[in-house]
Amino acid sequence: MQDIYNSTNDVHVVCLLAGAEDVKFEEVVLDERWKKAMDEEIGSIEKNETWELTDLPTGVRPIGVKWVYKKKTNANGEVERHKAQLMVKGYKQQKGIDYDEVFAPVTRMETIRLLFSLAAQHE
Repeated sequence: MQDIYNSTNDVHVVCLLAGAEDVKFEEVVLDERWKKAMDEEIGSIEKNETWELTDLPTGVRPIGVKWVYKKKTNANGEVERHKAQLMVKGYKQQKGIDYDEVFAPVTRMETIRLLFSLAAQHE
């Protein structure tokens, strides 16, 4: 956990894990509900072609992943489903070594309103 605090992404990582359940991988693999949630996450990654498995180039260190578990509840506080997310340990990356640029698309509300307006005009 110490690596988190040596990173420039401290706030993002800490906020991301704030709502996570306090369970370990060794515990959840014994529970069919969590296994199903992990299978759904892997299936989603494959379906959306989020990742591409490749050979690691020489001299490059791999970036690890971590499972984050969350119980989704309804309005009565009853557990409706178990959700598992596979997260990349991005806080271990170093600019210029592991990546050169960052791309994070952001949509402004004005842009969405403009698109809706144009769509309504061309109905």
